[in-house]
Amino acid sequence: MKCKVKVGELRDALQMAAITVDRRQGSELGYVHLGSRKGKAGNQRIILNSTDGIGRFLIRVPCEVEETGDLVIEPIRLSSLLDKRQEDEVVVFAKDKTSNRVVARCGSAKVTMVSAGKSATFESNINDFPHTAEPTFLIEAVNLKSLLDRTQAFIFKKDGQEHLKNILIRTTKGGYETLATNREVVARAHAEDKNSPGLNGNGAQVTLVEIPGRALPPLARMLHRNKSGTIRVIVVKNPDGKPASVYFRTEDAFFGTNLTGNKLPAVDVVFQAPKMDTEVVVPRGELLDSITRSNPFCTESNAGRLVSLEVKESIVRLTAQDSFGEFEEEITVAHPATGTGKGTFQVGHLTDIFRSSDDDNILLKLGTVGPADRPSALLMSGDVIGASYVVAAIAIGIR
Repeated sequence: MKCKVKVGELRDALQMAAITVDRRQGSELGYVHLGSRKGKAGNQRIILNSTDGIGRFLIRVPCEVEETGDLVIEPIRLSSLLDKRQEDEVVVFAKDKTSNRVVARCGSAKVTMVSAGKSATFESNINDFPHTAEPTFLIEAVNLKSLLDRTQAFIFKKDGQEHLKNILIRTTKGGYETLATNREVVARAHAEDKNSPGLNGNGAQVTLVEIPGRALPPLARMLHRNKSGTIRVIVVKNPDGKPASVYFRTEDAFFGTNLTGNKLPAVDVVFQAPKMDTEVVVPRGELLDSITRSNPFCTESNAGRLVSLEVKESIVRLTAQDSFGEFEEEITVAHPATGTGKGTFQVGHLTDIFRSSDDDNILLKLGTVGPADRPSALLMSGDVIGASYVVAAIAIGIR
């Protein structure tokens, strides 16, 4: 193995690959595999790949390859050499033929490494990727990131309820939609996208895949690296036709994860014919700041930390109190509200909703939703890219 690669590109790729390393002591999957290769048409690159048995990463980094070779290491051994280096500095790998070790040099520092794992294990992992498969669907990276950003805070994070730990992706007319819930909040985001296959022949939405919550951190890292371009999404099915895994592919990165088989229930029924008596457009940033200021005064309860919103004419009033003090703040809105109402909500849910959006204003409605007429708030933002949230109220009053 003898090659040269820029620090910035290698460091970023190593951080991505390290996400899907099995960190259990003694695991043969607790390593990252680096392979220097000379491809067709003179393409030269280092391929990094890793797997924890459930998720798997494959990343290609351009480099100058003089001799091909392989190295299987714990990520921290190489990352220590790259730490606090400039992006355009160069790392040089060379094999010490007398000791069968690989020496990596950067500046005046060097590390000597012995392959700690089996190359064959990771070569098998590379072969598991559906390299030649046609994509199930295409989506712009910016849209996929936006859809996940607006819904991933609302998957169920406690023990149990495995069927609520997915984000569902489905088609809309001219775009895509994601759906998630933690039982108290139902989040639905949408984005227009030219790649969408649209509705089916019956005019209905098509569910494309349900992404497990555990796959979101590595997928977010991949989208951070690839902020533009088109993502090729490949759903691999079992012989019986059921989805088994999903892969997200860019020009230089390939991330995949096994699917759980758990199905999100039809929680979006809450968006159908909601009964809303109070409606007002609120400034997102100003209200978020006020909610944040109220947090120290929110009552601790079995339902979480609580804050109240009261809407009357051109005023939105936030109040919170515990046994040690009270908070109150009034926000003046540009246009008077339709109706008058008040609701008490978990402060963390409201904070996550307002942070998930970058819109200037959010439409706030108070009323009831679903077949059971559950007291709730409905918050809506965005147009081409946007989201809707139904937040269950601890108490609500409409006057």
